[in-house]
Amino acid sequence: MQPIPIPDQLWPEIREEQIHLPYFNIATRPLPPACLELILPKKQGVWDTREVLTSFRLDQAGRLVVGSVGSLGMIERNIHRQWAHRALTRIYPMLRDITFESEWYGRIGMTMDSVPRYHRLDEQVLSISGFNGRGISPGTMFGQILARRICGELADADMPLPLTHIKHPPLRIARETIYRFGSTAVHAVFDRL
Repeated sequence: MQPIPIPDQLWPEIREEQIHLPYFNIATRPLPPACLELILPKKQGVWDTREVLTSFRLDQAGRLVVGSVGSLGMIERNIHRQWAHRALTRIYPMLRDITFESEWYGRIGMTMDSVPRYHRLDEQVLSISGFNGRGISPGTMFGQILARRICGELADADMPLPLTHIKHPPLRIARETIYRFGSTAVHAVFDRL
C-alpha cells in the first residue's frame, strides 16, 4: 500500500506561498478542582496581543494548555518550557509547583497580508489555504463554501475570496528563521525582568 502524500508534496507551491510560523502548546497535568474554579472559570480560551503572543485554554480533562510562537526543537525546547512555567505562575501563582504532562508544536501558514488564498491548482483541484492561525472557524466556513463551489452551486465569482495565482513572498526562509529563533530569544528573557 502506498503512503498518502502530504499536501506539501502534492502541491509544493502552496507551501512556498506561505510563511510558516511555528506554534507550540504545553499542557499541565489535570488541575485540582479548587484550581479549576479559579482558572478560566467559564472555560474560555484567552490570548494576548503581543507580537510573540501567549495563549491559555483548558482541555476537557482540566489540563491548562499554554501556547506561544516557537518550535520545540532540540535547541529551543527547554527555553520554551521554562518560559511557559514563568508565564503560568506570573498569572496564576498557585500553579508554581505544577508540572507539565505533554507538549507539541506545529506550523501556522501565514500570508503576507494575513488574508487566506483561493487557488485553482489543477483542472479539478481547488484550494483555500493560509488561515494565519485562525483556521478552525474560517476553515470550517470556507470548507462548506468550497463544497458548494465543487457541487456547482457557486461560481468562482461568488466565492468570498478572489481566485488568485500563487505568489512567493520575499525572504520566506529568512522570515521563518526569524520567527523560530526570535521567539526563542524573547522567551529566554520574557517574564524574568
